[in-house]
Amino acid sequence: MVKNEDESCYLAFKENNRELSLCRSTEGFSLSYPEGSFYLRISSEINAGFGFLDQDLLLVDRHMTPIAGKIVVIETQHEISLKRFQKTSNGAVLIDDHLKSLPILLSSNTQVIILGVVVFLIRGM
Repeated sequence: MVKNEDESCYLAFKENNRELSLCRSTEGFSLSYPEGSFYLRISSEINAGFGFLDQDLLLVDRHMTPIAGKIVVIETQHEISLKRFQKTSNGAVLIDDHLKSLPILLSSNTQVIILGVVVFLIRGM
C-alpha cells in the first residue's frame, strides 16, 4: 500500500495475505481491497437485519469460505439477500436474524448461490 504524508491508513481486515485497508486524507477516503471482492449497498430492497442500516456499504469477499456465524450474500430466484451461515448436525443452514423467513437448509437440491461473505461495514459515506 502506497500512501502520502497527508494520509492515515488502517488495516481493517487481513486473512491469508488478503487485506483491506482504509485510508483517510484531506481529499476524502480510499479503500484498498482484495481482488474478487465487491461492494453491496444496503437498501430497502435488501431486508437486511443484522444491525445494518439503510445506505450502509458492505464489502463482500467472493473467495472467503463461509464459517459458522458469518453473514453471507446469497442469490435465490434472482433475488439478493443476506443470511447468517450456521452449521447443524444436518449440514449447513442459512438463517435470517429477524426470523421473517424459514431457515434454508443447504443441499444439492437447494437453488441458492452464495455470492460471498461480508467482511467489512462502512457506515456514513
